[in-house]
Amino acid sequence: MGKLLTNLPLLGRLTTLRISLNREARLNIEALNLGEGAKQVSRVARACIKNRLLAPTDTAIPHLKAVLEQDDLFTEEYISNRQVLKSLLKELLTDSDREEIAAAGASAC
Repeated sequence: MGKLLTNLPLLGRLTTLRISLNREARLNIEALNLGEGAKQVSRVARACIKNRLLAPTDTAIPHLKAVLEQDDLFTEEYISNRQVLKSLLKELLTDSDREEIAAAGASAC
């Protein structure tokens, strides 16, 4: 990840990617109709996404790099290809992250 963070164009894309992943997570959470609990679940999901982007697992790094290097994904304010985002979230988030997000949902109900 160190080399990635020193590459300024990819670092800028990382910000766009974070925003896009947060948006995708929020859309998925809203689809669950959690009411007021959706805010707490979204906060936890955003924190997990941020943490994984700052310290991705060894298995997630190749997936992250592959997305960051796809020029066609970074033509707008955020990535609109939801399949790419869903796939990356699946690779990026750990089981522990998923459990933390689920626990936030359970405590919000």
